[in-house]
Order: sequence, then structure tokens, then C-alpha cells
Amino acid sequence: MISTDSPIQKKGKEDVLKRAPLAEKVAQLIKNYKGKESYVIGIEGIWGAGKTSFINLILENFKRKDVVIIKFNPWNFSSQNQLISDFFDSFTAALDKNGEKDELKQKLTNYSSKLLKQSMFEFNPSVKFLWFFEFSPGKIKKYGGVQTLTEIRESIDVLLKRRRKKILVVIDDIDRLDKQETLLILKMVKMTANFPNTVFLLAYDREKVASRITERGIEGHDYLKKIIQVSFTIPVPDKQNLRGVLFSGLDKTLDSIYGTYVFDSEEQKHWEAIFRNGFSNLFVTIRDINRFLSSLQLNWSVVNKEDVNPVDFIAVEALRIFVPTYYNVIAGNKYVFLNKDDSLLSFPSRERDEERQKIYKEILDNEKIVPKEFMSSIDGITRELFPQLKMDSSSGSSYEREWRLQKRICSEQKFDFYFQLSVPEDEVSEVEVQAVLSTKTNEDSLKEKFLLLDKEKKLTKTIDLLLDRIEKITQEQIQKIIVNLWNIDGHVSDTQSGLFGLNDFNTQVGRLTYQALKNIVSKDKRADFILNTMNETQNIHFSLRLLDVFGEQIEKNDKDILVDKKFVEKFRKEVLKLIKKKVKNGKLEDETRLDVILFRWLKWGNEKSVKNYIRKLVQDDVGLIKLLDGFTGMVHSSNKGSYETLGLKSLGELYPIKEIEKRIMIYKSSKGKNIGKRALELIDLFENPPKEW
Repeated sequence: MISTDSPIQKKGKEDVLKRAPLAEKVAQLIKNYKGKESYVIGIEGIWGAGKTSFINLILENFKRKDVVIIKFNPWNFSSQNQLISDFFDSFTAALDKNGEKDELKQKLTNYSSKLLKQSMFEFNPSVKFLWFFEFSPGKIKKYGGVQTLTEIRESIDVLLKRRRKKILVVIDDIDRLDKQETLLILKMVKMTANFPNTVFLLAYDREKVASRITERGIEGHDYLKKIIQVSFTIPVPDKQNLRGVLFSGLDKTLDSIYGTYVFDSEEQKHWEAIFRNGFSNLFVTIRDINRFLSSLQLNWSVVNKEDVNPVDFIAVEALRIFVPTYYNVIAGNKYVFLNKDDSLLSFPSRERDEERQKIYKEILDNEKIVPKEFMSSIDGITRELFPQLKMDSSSGSSYEREWRLQKRICSEQKFDFYFQLSVPEDEVSEVEVQAVLSTKTNEDSLKEKFLLLDKEKKLTKTIDLLLDRIEKITQEQIQKIIVNLWNIDGHVSDTQSGLFGLNDFNTQVGRLTYQALKNIVSKDKRADFILNTMNETQNIHFSLRLLDVFGEQIEKNDKDILVDKKFVEKFRKEVLKLIKKKVKNGKLEDETRLDVILFRWLKWGNEKSVKNYIRKLVQDDVGLIKLLDGFTGMVHSSNKGSYETLGLKSLGELYPIKEIEKRIMIYKSSKGKNIGKRALELIDLFENPPKEW
């Protein structure tokens, strides 16, 4: 439903502002007029008030036998001569269309030709405007030819007076012309085309036109009084009618995007607040509504409808249309509107909140950003869109999950979706989340989806969004999701960043598994769920993480313990069996966090078994490198940044470092220059440990 802002053509359903009765009265005035000179009617109104639509309603009251209608477009001329030529061409063409006799058309053609040839008649807007009223065609001298301009004009007047049909000349959009063009049009109406039985219907914004023709101490309003015999001001639209048009347009737009759409209680409450706090004040004319709805429809068709909150998107689009500079300011100053930490605001929390409020007020009070007439409305809309502006940083953060679920612009994760009209780089779309949850997605394709998300640095964000929806995910869905996440353990790159980063893959998968057991899987089915997941994935790493959670709950005597002690012991034995099984088939060294697994095996089994395993492993070149790799990890320091290190101290607790050092020397000697890149990195970490070790 893209609105072209086209004027209405007839009364009825199109005449939503009920202007047809007034249009009928204007039409009757034109029908009743009988005068020796032309009659000029002004249709006045601000831009977008519906002047063209009103003219169409007037013209609808005329039949072809009653009047000859000439619609003259003042935008088509570039000089006074072209203006005269185009006007009379339009005049004669309209007469020709109505089957007029050749005599009147020929006279008009001759008159136009004479006007163009007389250099003294050249319109010059720099000439004093009162020249309008001092000039008459009778003052023009005869310059050769059969007839003077006066004689031709008199013969035209005689022919027009005999006519039964009136000539109605419509000139619209005069207020869009510049000063010179406006003066030329008005001079032509007053002097050149001042014919009997002719009515001019001029449409313009009175204030704009008057300001342009004010010169030499003579007010433009006074000029207009001398030219316009009667004027009608387009009535200011009734607010209820305007709202009806707006609501109807919004309904159609929503339906075209979503199909049938109904606000839930929260959306309805949010919409009422947006509308009440300023949205309704932005729309003064039908043009405002049409321009907004067209843009809304277009941009909504570009952005993924599932990634935005419909109420927020409507409000943000209104900001873009009515205060575009302000819209760009919001996009470029996320930290102000979301109350998020920013390097520019390195103050204590309370001072940051005060500084943000100060910056926001400065933005709002800048008339180059927000026009004064919109200031109150924009403030009201903004505070409803960004509740953080009404609260401090700490209280706002507690609502983040709720805002994210509602896809609100005030959510940090969703903010950029509203300004890029696409999925921002590194962000996860709703379509991607739904693809993960789809029951039609088989396990192989889900694994590929996860790996692709990891490649795009979106995997942990996807898990975060799954955590938001945990109560709405079925057991079938979550089982498939967790199995595939456990299966890609060790094959992902989306790891912890920074000293305080807690959204790495391992942590996020651990959270999701825990929340799934707590919120989705019933207590009597948790044991089977856990064992089935471990057996299907053969993953020791995440199994140990679960055991740690259970152990902590038991130690704290947690009343909401996920599983009982009896199962914890059974699960521990099953994990130990899996460790021994992988030792036997040579797969243990491929496990993520080999160091943690070996220490747990040491705790549950015996030291001799672990040492024998390592001894055997390092005899093989590949096994040696895998052992070193299994004891590496990232260190996140506030002053040194993030860097990789090898846990020599931990390794030394399991196996003599000297023995491993000898084995590395043999390895280097045998490989020479053929040592791979990763092997070189690990050997360097072994040989050049941090000073603190």
C-alpha cells in the first residue's frame, strides 16, 4: 500500500475530510458569475492541506456542456515569452477539444503572436508591481500588421461574451514558484488573460505567495487583494477525521506486512503512550499522513518484520520523516539513549546519568536538530521509546531481557536494526533464531547452521536469544539444540573476549543446558535427558561442567537441586566410563579441555593410569602436539590484553616436565624445518613460558 500522495478525484469515500459541500458552493459561485472581465477565485491553504483535491471536487460539479476547463501548469515555463506561449496554446487546445469554431481560436493565436512580438510588452518582474494596474491593452501602439493588439483583444472579447460556456482556468501550485515566476503568473492573470466569461481558479499558500511579491514597501497581501476577487481557505482538517485516515492507513500497512495483525496488551499500552505523548501532533495535513505511510510501507518491506517491534518501528519512522536530523543524532549517539557505558563518559555511574540527561536536553533544545514546534512531541515520543531516559543506568539494565524479547529499540541488541533497514553486521536476525527452533530442521543441517553462525561471529548471540526464549522452547527443540551445540565443541572460534567477558561459547552452552534442565525438562525426565545427551554426543567436557553444577548445588544444600545425589553418582561413573572408552580407542586427546579431563580422571581413578596414558601419548609426534594443545588457554589481562599461554605448572603435576622437554627436542630434531605452524606456536609457548611461571 504505497501512497503516491495523489489528490482525490471525486467525492464519496475519497473525500474523507468532508469538503465536497464547500466545493459545491464554490462551483455554484462560478456558474452564477456573469461579468465583462475575468473573475479570480483563490483557493488558499498550507502545503499538504489538500488544495488540489479541493479543486478536483469543484470541477466534479461541472459538465462538459457547461464549461471549458483549462488546467495550466505554471511549472512548465522558463521565461515570460514561454509563459504566454504555453498559456495560449493550452487555451486554444482546450477550445479545440470542445469543438469550438476556428474564429475564436485564430483570434487567440494572433493575440498571442502579437504579444510575443512586441518587445515593449516583455514582462519584467523588476518593474514596479503597480504597473499591473496602470496598464491596459489600449495603450499598446500599432506596429505594422493588419490589427493592433487592442483591436484583436476587442474582437476576442466580443466572441467570448457571446459564448454560453464559461472558460474556467485552473492554475495550481503557485506557491511552489520562485519570486519571478510568481510575479509573471499574476501579471498574466491580471492583464493578458483578463477576458470576459472567464474564471480563474488559483491555488496557493497565501503567506508564501504574499512574502514573495512584497517589494518596494507594498505588502504582498495588498497585491493579492487587487487580483483575487474572492478567496476560500481550505478548512483545517478535523483532528478526528485526520486520525481516522491515519489509523486506517496504519491498519492497511500492518496487514500488508504481517497479514492480519492484532496488538497484544503490552503493545497496545505502548502504542497508546506513543500516540498520547506526541505522535498524533506530528500530522497536520493529509499530505503528512500520506508521506509517512508511503515511507513506512517501503522501509518496512525492506527490514525483516520479525526483527522489530511494530509500535517502535512506526514511531521511529515518524522521527525519520518529520525530524530527519534528530533521527540521525539518535543513530549516532546510542550511549545517550540506551544509558550504556561509553569511553566518552568515564565518570561514576550517577555522574554518567546526569551527563546523559544534559546531552539529551542539549540535543532536544537545538532547533537545527528539532524544530521548536515539534520539540514537546519529539520529547514525549523519545522518552517512551527509550525508558532509560527516565531511569538510572543500574535500574535500566534489569529490563534488558524483557526489551530484547519485545524487540524494542531500547534493547542494545535490537537498536541498530532500526537504523540500518537490514540485519546489522554481527547481529542475529529473528529469522535465524526461528531457523534454529524449527522442528523441520534436522540435526545435520542444524549443526551446519551453528557452524555458519560461528563463522559469522553470531553463535553466542544466538544462544543468548535462545536463553531469552527458554520458557517457550519445547523439550524436543532443546534436546536437538543442546546435542548439536555439544557436538561442535572444540570447533568454534567465538570465545571469551576481554577480562570480564562471560559470553564465550563454553559459558553460554553451559547456561543454556542448565536453564533447559531447570525450565523445560521435567524433574522425572532430567536423568534420561542428561544421559541421552552425553551418549549421543560422547562429549566429556560439557558433561563435567554439568557435574560441577550438580556438585555445587549439593554442597550448598540447594532446595532446587536439578537432580538427586543418587543420579549425580551414577552420572559421574558414566562419565568415567566414557573417559576410559576414549582412552582405549585413542580419542581422548581430541577432547576440549584435555587438562580438566585428565585432572578429573586423576581424582576419580589413579595416578598411575593417567601417567601411563600421557607417557604413551607423547611417544607419538601427533600425540605430543595434542597434549600441549590440550593444556593451552587464553589469559585475559587488564593491562596486557588477551594472550595464549600453556599451563606448564598444571602439566607438571601430571607428568614430569623434563620428560616432555626431552621429547620436544627429539621432535624438533626429527622434523627439522617441516614443523607445522601450530606445532611451532605450542613449542614456543612451552619453551618461553611467562615470567611469573
